[in-house]
Amino acid sequence: MLTKNSVAMFLDETWTVFQQGQGFLDHPSFSSLTLDVTGRPWVGYAGGVAVYDNGSWQEFGKTGGLGKPESIILDARGWLWLGNLVQGLAMFDGQTWSNYTQETQNLSNNSVRALAADSLGRVWIGTWYGLTVFDGSQWQTYRMDNSDLMDTRVTFVVVERDGPTLAPLVDKEKGSLTGTLPVAGMRVEICAEPVNETFFGETPCDGQTFYFSTRSNNEGAFLFENIPAGYYYMFAENNNGWAELVGELGFFSERVLIRPGEQSDLGPLIFTQTNE
Repeated sequence: MLTKNSVAMFLDETWTVFQQGQGFLDHPSFSSLTLDVTGRPWVGYAGGVAVYDNGSWQEFGKTGGLGKPESIILDARGWLWLGNLVQGLAMFDGQTWSNYTQETQNLSNNSVRALAADSLGRVWIGTWYGLTVFDGSQWQTYRMDNSDLMDTRVTFVVVERDGPTLAPLVDKEKGSLTGTLPVAGMRVEICAEPVNETFFGETPCDGQTFYFSTRSNNEGAFLFENIPAGYYYMFAENNNGWAELVGELGFFSERVLIRPGEQSDLGPLIFTQTNE
């Protein structure tokens, strides 16, 4: 088991704890744990990875250029895969590191949330915009707009043995979204990834691979057309900056669902001011 500052192993009715000064020289901040095909544990931590072999930890101070690996697996070939929440994937084949991101067009999103491997050597990658499967040469991504998945945000993946035969992609119709703001001529955006309260682009969704923009008309109505099916976060400009669509209680982000071949109508929307 893993905690932030230690790794614990239970064997022969005894716990053994590894941490700084007990198996590790530095003060690692652990983030991920897996077993390889021989049963050896591997851990990811801020600054590197380590494997427990022959009674001691062997540390590798590299993560392929990634920050802290939030997920870690070894595939059927013994290749090491690391996933990061904002930087995509890194893979080590025993000699060379390789990186895979949405910029290299291997992933549809750089926020890798889950990793799994099957006995055929395929790697299954859960991201905030779909499930990607890599078979050693080809990358295939399943989302709401091209498969029967019910959401694009994948948080956990488990694959049994050889895993299933991959389903063909589906050419789904795109959908649309409409609503009405209390002000006219304001920018409205929808995007697949959540946005922090502080953002650094020109608009909240600026910099995301999948986002769409429009403006409200003279009556405050807005329309998004030809949008891939899925759940989206929504932001609207007002006289004080930008507002995010939240639920009735006003505390949590609310995602809007765009269905294939349908138009979703949010109806009249209001702006509220929160006091912090």
